[in-house]
Amino acid sequence: ADSAASENPSLIDRREGDLLQALILMPAKDLEAASLYERRGDSFFARKMYEDAIIEYQKSIAVDRYNASTANRLGLVYHQAQKINEAERYYREALKQNPLYFEALNNIGTLEYARKQYSRAMDQYNKALKLRPKSATVLLNIGACLFAMERYDEGFQVYDRALAIDPKAFDRSGVSGFGTLIQTSQRNE
Repeated sequence: ADSAASENPSLIDRREGDLLQALILMPAKDLEAASLYERRGDSFFARKMYEDAIIEYQKSIAVDRYNASTANRLGLVYHQAQKINEAERYYREALKQNPLYFEALNNIGTLEYARKQYSRAMDQYNKALKLRPKSATVLLNIGACLFAMERYDEGFQVYDRALAIDPKAFDRSGVSGFGTLIQTSQRNE
């Protein structure tokens, strides 16, 4: 970590116990520009203008390559545009920037689920759940995966856990029946 800081003067390491946090210092105008591109990307994404969203998110990443949230958002756009390999690339980039980013783990799980790689999907979902044990979204995804694996009793139990956390989880998910949910990003996570 010290070598990274010496090679890049805008990278500062801070250690608190076993946790090493890298703080990226950039000029305020660059941070503002990256945020503007990200917000524009969000606007295009909300309107399903995927190509325009991709362009804006890529501009944001060009300015702030350490932003896991933007990388995850770019993965989400590619995912919605059915460009699965690109989606996975950016979800994994988000994890590289922040290994504790549960949304990216959940989203990789959805890709594996779509590929019918249920064991691999479960691995990702369980990693996400370990980081966020009260995530109804992740629990719903685990339940869907268990159903796909024909482990119905376990699937119902997991759905019950999700509904105990959030009784309206199915309503908010937009899922009528069984399926997986992708997880949107929060800037500060």
